[in-house]
Amino acid sequence: MILTLPPKATCSSSDWADVYSSLSSVVAFGPSGLPSYQFYQEIEDWLGPWGVTGYPIGYGKKYNIKFESNLPLMRDMYGRNWVHKTTQLLQMALRDYLVNQVRIGTLSAITEPILRAAAFGMHAKAYVDGGLLAVAENSPELFLVIVAIPSEEFVSANWVATFRQVITVMTLSGLKNLFRTALGMHVRSNPLTIIIRLIWEEITTRVPGLVPLPPVGSRDDDFWDKLGFIGGVANVMK
Repeated sequence: MILTLPPKATCSSSDWADVYSSLSSVVAFGPSGLPSYQFYQEIEDWLGPWGVTGYPIGYGKKYNIKFESNLPLMRDMYGRNWVHKTTQLLQMALRDYLVNQVRIGTLSAITEPILRAAAFGMHAKAYVDGGLLAVAENSPELFLVIVAIPSEEFVSANWVATFRQVITVMTLSGLKNLFRTALGMHVRSNPLTIIIRLIWEEITTRVPGLVPLPPVGSRDDDFWDKLGFIGGVANVMK
């Protein structure tokens, strides 16, 4: 634990400003330069320990790492932006919830199930506010990647809450309309360009001096943006 937070049992309502400032300093992608999952580690050390079965480590930190290390999401401009923004929103929402508990004097009563239920209740809003509509509109193939990452939760003790948040998100009118469009060919589709890229990449491994296409994680987003749903699937698979 790198933060100095008041003990859970003796934390008083007057501590709320200090708690807010401390937790804000470890929210992902802030000026601290700490790992983006540090926020969850601090919550675990402050309110736990609950270990790998608790929400901070067993869900928050776990999926923070899984989403941020997913290559198809990270090499797509919309996927990357969504992961970063959603990570921040999830942590800020949990921060605000905990600060409010300090403010009203109920922090000492928080148990792991209470924290888990509160956090799950924040997920769907963070996913949408983080730009999920932009992902679905511009890189629809990534929606299946996003759903698949926490797939193990559908057969865990979290299955009810996980299923509920998926239904909440997928029944938004904007997403429903976009998925109807995505079932056909997206305007970016151009399978021939995919073949040309694959051939060029193979040639550059054999012929010295040829300029390679932009590497993963750079602005090769523009290239893949021209490929549509078929191109997006190729991007996910490469």
